[in-house]
Amino acid sequence: MAKDQTEYFQEKKRWSKTKDSILSCYLPPFFQKVMTASRNGIIYVDCFAGQGKFDNGESGSPLIAIQKCREAHRKSKQKPPLKFIFAEAKRSSRQQLEENARHAAGDYRAFNKDHLQIVASCDEAIRLANSTTLKGGEAPSTIFYYLDPYGIKDLRLDAITHSPVMEHTEALVNFCSVGFVRDACAALKVVAVMPDDAVDISEEFSSETSALDRIERLSKAIGTDEWIGLIHRFEAGEIDFWEVEREVTNMFCLSASEHYRYVTNMPIKDMSQATGSGGLLKYRLVHMSNYHDGCVLMNDNMLKRNRELQTSNESLFLLDAEGSIVDPSAVQKAMLDSVMAHPVGARVTMWELLAPVISQFGVFDKATNLLKAYLGPLLEQGIVERVQETTQTGKPCNAFSNGGKIKVFRAL
Repeated sequence: MAKDQTEYFQEKKRWSKTKDSILSCYLPPFFQKVMTASRNGIIYVDCFAGQGKFDNGESGSPLIAIQKCREAHRKSKQKPPLKFIFAEAKRSSRQQLEENARHAAGDYRAFNKDHLQIVASCDEAIRLANSTTLKGGEAPSTIFYYLDPYGIKDLRLDAITHSPVMEHTEALVNFCSVGFVRDACAALKVVAVMPDDAVDISEEFSSETSALDRIERLSKAIGTDEWIGLIHRFEAGEIDFWEVEREVTNMFCLSASEHYRYVTNMPIKDMSQATGSGGLLKYRLVHMSNYHDGCVLMNDNMLKRNRELQTSNESLFLLDAEGSIVDPSAVQKAMLDSVMAHPVGARVTMWELLAPVISQFGVFDKATNLLKAYLGPLLEQGIVERVQETTQTGKPCNAFSNGGKIKVFRAL
């Protein structure tokens, strides 16, 4: 079923601006980096594209992607072939999407008719992306999936875990965790009172959808059926609603981590509506990547854009995106574990060491600060050493701000 777009596309809501801002901020460095290495081309897939533009003229996710790709492609010395695939189920919205996307692409030659396709379903978009060759009959070098379904009923994790180039595949997913818990309770006929701060704006299953079909689709959404036991524990009063919501999210991320090396989730909250959980949870944005640079870049973008667009309470403690206190000693141990996972003498970038830490703890501080706080002590102890110890002027190297290029090696 298509998104209920009657009200959705009238104007961009605050939480939607956060989501689109994160996408808008991440795509430029993503495109710049992959264009250099993607000789066989890049495929970008938006599985729930909507009409492409809001009624007030603001760009939606498809137009944002086209704009950012055009800018990066013009600046790049390498000009790899591109293909954009946008899916929209509702016919009238699909027609608007076609018009808006073609207009945004303009006469730029990288976006000719064959390289910009509009299809009617997420499944069709995925099949097309996974079977398309762009250069020399070979699979593309890079695939980026963007999934922003209006509800949990249209989400299938396995749709984005069978790319022909998984090592060079990324995904950004809007995971409606509150909607999942609501639909899971309904599927199992569990009577659950939603807490006041659990407002769900997602689209429900059709009343004609059988309980068995709902259960199967919910399991496909997060890649496991272990949620069933969780809902029964909720029914028995063993855990509360928000514990269920967080555990369901963990299940989704754990399933994704079987296919993606780095999985990072961030709750998108409307902080103007203060609640017991610190803000009104709208959804969770989950980034999946098999490349460490992507994980770190998304961490900094999520952190920066979320703080710019939402008001958060200051704290004397280090807080993660959930509002929970982060134990510095646990983070330090995770950084040491990341270092020890590499053999003695192996040269790696600082970001390669940092990405597993971010994936484990989520978003709570920017990369430069994390490297100073947790890799810095290991450098001082001699466990890790810099490959380049001095600058070109002979001064000691002590920078952390360009960790994606600064190489270090395990010394002990």
